[in-house]
Amino acid sequence: MHEQSKAKWSAVLMTILFAFATAFPGSSIQADADFSPGGTSAEVHNHSLTSSELTNIQLLHPNSTWRYLDNGSDQGTAWRTTEFNDSTWSVGMAPLGYPVSKTTSLFGGIRKTISYGANGSMKHRTSYFRTAIYVSGLADYTKIIGTFGMDDGVILYVNGQEVYRYNMPEGEANDQTLSSATVEEPVTETADLTQALRGVLHEGVNSFAAEVHQRSDNSSDLYWEMQLIANPAGSMNMFPAISCQK
Repeated sequence: MHEQSKAKWSAVLMTILFAFATAFPGSSIQADADFSPGGTSAEVHNHSLTSSELTNIQLLHPNSTWRYLDNGSDQGTAWRTTEFNDSTWSVGMAPLGYPVSKTTSLFGGIRKTISYGANGSMKHRTSYFRTAIYVSGLADYTKIIGTFGMDDGVILYVNGQEVYRYNMPEGEANDQTLSSATVEEPVTETADLTQALRGVLHEGVNSFAAEVHQRSDNSSDLYWEMQLIANPAGSMNMFPAISCQK
């Protein structure tokens, strides 16, 4: 599609999103659109907020669609940014990973199996995932909780800034970096991201980028899924925080 036409249709779709949110408060919309300057096609999750619904606002739902890259390449750092164009990446519904039998009690079994390469003894050490959310009413968010399903290690970036790290060594990671410890089965961890997201999350489209690392080249499994909730009710804080961080 011609770039001007793409920009025109993106603007039209954005207008529709706003109109829908106004007409049906409390609703959620999911759409694929090139909203960012770089033309990213990561799915945008749009959520409206009303004064009567200030708790358990799901900014990112479980089983959301992510774009992913599972070819074993070194993506450097550009892939983390909002401007990155991920339109050539594959698309799948979370949880993503392998084998299909892997599961967590909160998120369930793998919905999209990704590739670990041609050699089971030399699997890709790092796999990359991207999605986006649309934020409205940010000033009303007093607390933001992320819940993650993972195996083995993860670093999460929002709008290019690191906001969460699990079971990974300190310092800059690359495609050859191994996780800190082996996770025998996918685990669920809950983290308060309020401070980490302060000044990072903003009104409008926000990009989420996660890199999932294995502990060894012959690791048996990989698992990735997350949800993000603003102003959680009391029960949201009761999920156990299981850490393998060294």
